[in-house]
Amino acid sequence: MHVSKLLPAAVMTLALSVMTGCAVDVTTPAEGASSSLQTTGAPSTGAAADSSAGGASGSPPSSTAKPLQLTGTNNVQSADCRGRDTTIEADSSSFFIEGDCGTVTVSGSNNSIYVESADILTVRGDVNGVAVKTVSTLRVEGLNNGVVWVRASNGDHPEVTAGGATNRVARVSEQQYNDALTEDQEL
Repeated sequence: MHVSKLLPAAVMTLALSVMTGCAVDVTTPAEGASSSLQTTGAPSTGAAADSSAGGASGSPPSSTAKPLQLTGTNNVQSADCRGRDTTIEADSSSFFIEGDCGTVTVSGSNNSIYVESADILTVRGDVNGVAVKTVSTLRVEGLNNGVVWVRASNGDHPEVTAGGATNRVARVSEQQYNDALTEDQEL
């Protein structure tokens, strides 16, 4: 199977289906959306989670916890950030990030990224599709990136800073998020 040719198809389709134009656009999800995230079946190449941060999933990191770093080309990986900052430097890859993250930084191009929860999400590079379920701050740079979010950590909307050109940011329903997540996991 050539997953890399299809990535980031589902996230970009989701992002582009709810957004139009070149401006940052915050939209409201459809009513009656489902509310369950099912990420336990995400594909993995085994190079994901770093076990150096003790504690259960979603627990705060210890003071000595190393940031989670994910890299590569044409990868499909799952990881649990366990409260740590997470850096993704990849091309044509798909990542499924579970747990409560600190700052998540995405660099590279043609990536499909799902993040369960992040304090700050920064997307750099070009043509990345990123879906985050819960976020406080979104920073989008580069070209042609699509970022969708379900809920803000505080208040009705996350703080959004967008630079670059033709980047799109929009709110989606939890059902839309889950449908795209399921579709990418099946690739």
